[in-house]
Amino acid sequence: MIVRRWKSWLALFVALAALAGGAWAFAAQWRPDRAQYPLQGVTLGAQNGAAAMGRLHAAGADFAYFDASAGAQAHDALFAGNRARARAAGLRYGAVHHYDLCAMASEQAANFARYVPRDQGMLPPLLRLEFGGCERRPTRALVLSELTTFLAQAERHAGLPMMLMPSDAFEREYRVTAAFERSVGVIGNFRLPGYAARRWSLWQANDWARIEGVDGAVRWNVVYPAP
Repeated sequence: MIVRRWKSWLALFVALAALAGGAWAFAAQWRPDRAQYPLQGVTLGAQNGAAAMGRLHAAGADFAYFDASAGAQAHDALFAGNRARARAAGLRYGAVHHYDLCAMASEQAANFARYVPRDQGMLPPLLRLEFGGCERRPTRALVLSELTTFLAQAERHAGLPMMLMPSDAFEREYRVTAAFERSVGVIGNFRLPGYAARRWSLWQANDWARIEGVDGAVRWNVVYPAP
């Protein structure tokens, strides 16, 4: 009886492992239909290493966003090199700042300006808005006031309007896409979300995409299709 039960559990474990492996392989290769979304690209961070732009081209990436700065002090040490390689390869590129609710907006804008040069060849910078590790939840009025300060200072430096990419939870709490007339990015793995107050411009469609020759998972994005 014990042996039979042990064999049953082993068979179940093997089946679940095979199912998980199949799901992982599906997620790693899944991309939205290019016939529907002709322009597609990636977002890369420190976990992806110094990416070879040829690998991105070969994988079908038309553009790349690179993590650049976060909060008031943090930055991605690979940003400058990634930006230079993308520019040399003729790949459209942009910078990402990860906003920190616990840090002053003016200090975050200064951090962004410290690591992201003024570059008219860049795509609009992307502002990621998530709760992260900040435990306190400021009021909506305070968050919108601080974001107004950040956007004014960061955009003055960049010479470009920023794109807002809030998470679903952040948008439900603060409704930033209704408050600011900016391009909007949305986040939804394998499905197009509908939480933004205005039409999206960029959809982060797969957090687990894999590209041969690039370390770790990349964030796969698509652009709103032209009419």
